[in-house]
Amino acid sequence: MAAHNTSEVAFAGMETGDVKVYDLRTGGLVKSLQEAHRGGVNAVEMDYVVSGYRFFTGGNDGLLKVWDMRKYECVSQVQVSNNE
Repeated sequence: MAAHNTSEVAFAGMETGDVKVYDLRTGGLVKSLQEAHRGGVNAVEMDYVVSGYRFFTGGNDGLLKVWDMRKYECVSQVQVSNNE
């Protein structure tokens, strides 16, 4: 799970490969990114300052993905390993 001290949302990586976005004020589910990765999501990180509202996920599929926090869309991905 990842949250930033100025964020209103938190991101949680799931064993199913989904990424869930939760509202920190209400605890409610904002968005579910279905099948963000093939296999489990084992890393989630946020960055407001350097990258401009991006969050990053790493999965068992060996991919590092960069997401736009405002649109909840993958904007880039890099194959970092072949550990599927």
